[in-house]
Amino acid sequence: MLVLKRQSHHLVNPSVWEWWGFDLIALSSYHLGNHDRAVQFGKLALDGSPKDERLTRNMVHYLEANKQKE
Repeated sequence: MLVLKRQSHHLVNPSVWEWWGFDLIALSSYHLGNHDRAVQFGKLALDGSPKDERLTRNMVHYLEANKQKE
């Protein structure tokens, strides 16, 4: 009889599908100087995890960087 066990792999972690990927795109975009995209994906990450203080702080940085380029 075949028995399947749930893996402890990063792809079965719900946060990967809810906000984590958006956070990684936002962080990467910010460090590459694409602040519009950092704001866009930072908002999506915050939508998925609105109580995460780090995401909130990052969003402040993204918005400030976006204002400075104008």
